[in-house]
Amino acid sequence: MSDRTAENREGLELKVGIFVLTGLAAIAVMVVYFGALGDTFRKSYLLTVELPDASGLLKDSEVLLAGARIGKVSESPKILLKSKVLEAGSGVEVALRIREDIRIPAGSSFLVGSSGLLGDRFVAVRPPPEFDGAAFIEPGTRLAGTTEKSLQDLQREGGELILELREAVSKINSAVGRVESEFLGNETIGDLKQVFANIKNTSESFAEVSAKITHLIDGAGEAIDKASSAIETVSGTLAKGGETLENASKASEELRVGIADARRLVGSVQKAVDRGTEGDGLISSLLNDRKLASDLSALVRNLKEHGLLFYRDAPEESRTAPREGPPPTRGRPTGR
Repeated sequence: MSDRTAENREGLELKVGIFVLTGLAAIAVMVVYFGALGDTFRKSYLLTVELPDASGLLKDSEVLLAGARIGKVSESPKILLKSKVLEAGSGVEVALRIREDIRIPAGSSFLVGSSGLLGDRFVAVRPPPEFDGAAFIEPGTRLAGTTEKSLQDLQREGGELILELREAVSKINSAVGRVESEFLGNETIGDLKQVFANIKNTSESFAEVSAKITHLIDGAGEAIDKASSAIETVSGTLAKGGETLENASKASEELRVGIADARRLVGSVQKAVDRGTEGDGLISSLLNDRKLASDLSALVRNLKEHGLLFYRDAPEESRTAPREGPPPTRGRPTGR
């Protein structure tokens, strides 16, 4: 019975020991992997950054790229008297150990920042706005960096600003005192009262003048309206006159056409008369032959006396003897 109990105790102790060793091993692995000790076993490369000021930056400070930890400060900052990349010519030199699987784009800027006003300092890497994904910073490169303003810098600038404000306030006080002594005396106040009184009188006069100008403008507006009406009336009259002139022009054109037609008619009549008086026709014979004219007159008289059915020639002696003398002549119609 006692032997069995001893064996059970030994087995339990063995199991407990194995469990404890396993837990300790897991804790050690986690510490090595997630702690600073794990960086010792990771492959990395070095970059050197020259800074004008590295206040608060210590060894093992973090190096962040877009907020992610990519390395650490491998050594404490060293004083650099002569710098080839800093404009100031002197500063500090900081060695950065970057993980081998992280490549930093070329043209990135290195800035020493802090977590809040009193937080730990770190080195922030800011990639360029435009990156083609082909150029990277090579291991061992020496770069120039900048430093954000710390709380001490803000305090120093605040002190300087307070001094400047004090000087400005003193200048303002002196200027106000000079204004009070030179421009706000009793004589000056009296002059100001007189000026304000003059301004008041001027404003009243201006109000009266503006009222008169308003009446004048109203009268001018009425005159302009009347002138506009007169212009419209004259325009209508001119339009009617234009129509009358147009009608007169048409009438004169028709008159010219009528005169031309009358001239052609007169010419035709003149030609007919010329043919009748000078030609060989009946009209010419009646006008020129006396005997034919006498016979024609007797024929007409017999027709009137006896009619067409009982027509007969009258005795020769009963006929009216023609008048002596040459046959009557008619003057030729004159031309135009």
